[in-house]
Amino acid sequence: MLRESAKLVTYRRLLWDSVLTSLAFLLAHQLRSHGLSQLLPSLFPTGLYPLRQYLPLLALALPLWAGFSLAFPASMPGRRVSLSREIAACWGTVALGVLALAALGYLFRLDFVSRPFLLLFGLLDGLLLSTARWLERKTPLGKKLLAAPERVVVIVGTTPQAAKLAQTLQEHQAWGFRLLGFVGVEEHAKS
Repeated sequence: MLRESAKLVTYRRLLWDSVLTSLAFLLAHQLRSHGLSQLLPSLFPTGLYPLRQYLPLLALALPLWAGFSLAFPASMPGRRVSLSREIAACWGTVALGVLALAALGYLFRLDFVSRPFLLLFGLLDGLLLSTARWLERKTPLGKKLLAAPERVVVIVGTTPQAAKLAQTLQEHQAWGFRLLGFVGVEEHAKS
């Protein structure tokens, strides 16, 4: 049951990250197409190709981002890491994703993909994901949504099986168990 709870929190995080990544993609397209062309016409004389040509790139980006997020364990919920490490993991995911998209664009000769667009997309996505992580940690609603139930465990016995169980609980903190300690069992003499 706790594994299912931890998986649910992980899937909810991946879904939310996908929504934020999609939003960053759409914002980057609009900013690069219209905003930068008007603000800096000498650097960006034309807009981007229509959004419908870029949407397959988003369909490629979302699974990449999910895979890279799972590869960075610090960015997944249930881990006991500092906020700065979690945000660094978000930026690592974004950097790898943008590099992978650029490499795939080069490999498949997607000449319409703008490098400034990819950089803007990465910047916006990193900012949105970092802000989401900060809000999860700092707001009461975010803490409540992020929190998985934590159960305190006391292991009775000091056998090798008890030590193995404690090791398993320490390795899988996302399950929601916190090990308090061991209780030794003494054999009492029969009276």
